[in-house]
Order: sequence, then C-alpha cells, then structure tokens
Amino acid sequence: RKSSFFQHLTEKEKSRLIHAMEPFEVAKGTKVITQGDLGDYLYILQKGSISFWVDNKNVGSTDTPKSIFGELALLYDCPRAATVLADSDCKLYRVSQHSFRSIQA
Repeated sequence: RKSSFFQHLTEKEKSRLIHAMEPFEVAKGTKVITQGDLGDYLYILQKGSISFWVDNKNVGSTDTPKSIFGELALLYDCPRAATVLADSDCKLYRVSQHSFRSIQA
C-alpha cells in the first residue's frame, strides 16, 4: 500500500525521521497493530508479508518493501483503524509518536 505520508515532509524532516527509525522484527502470527488501540508507532515494511483486518475481516495484504502503515493514528491521534498481522516473519522499521512529533516541531 503506497502512502503520501512523506510527500508533506521537508527534506530535513525526512532525514530526521529516517535517523529516528529503529529496526523491529516480528514472528509470523504476531499482531503488529491492534484495531482500537492508541497509535504509538508508524511502521515501514522492509521484508515479509502483512495483512490488514477490520472487524475481523481481511481487507488486504502486502509484501511490498517500503509499505508504510500505522501513520493515520500517529498523525491524527485517533485509535487504530485496523489490526495488522504478520503473515510471515517480518523485518520492519518503526518510529515512535514522540519522536515523530519532535521532528515536526
């Protein structure tokens, strides 16, 4: 899933965001995000496959590197709109809401 998330950031903000990211690995079957939880991290898929679930219904999946997910809850301070499951072992990058907000300040 492609996102326009980075289009609204300046080059300096993009650079700071990339440096704030931390590697994060999850095993197959792990819930990376749970629908309804508060957003605390934005994620970028590096390797693996994830699926998106809304009200226990599969609404999509991706194995495309650089796919961004979790940004809506981070940007708008709202509950997570979907559950994200790791369909395989995954390598991700993530950045916390705190780090993200300090970058935009």
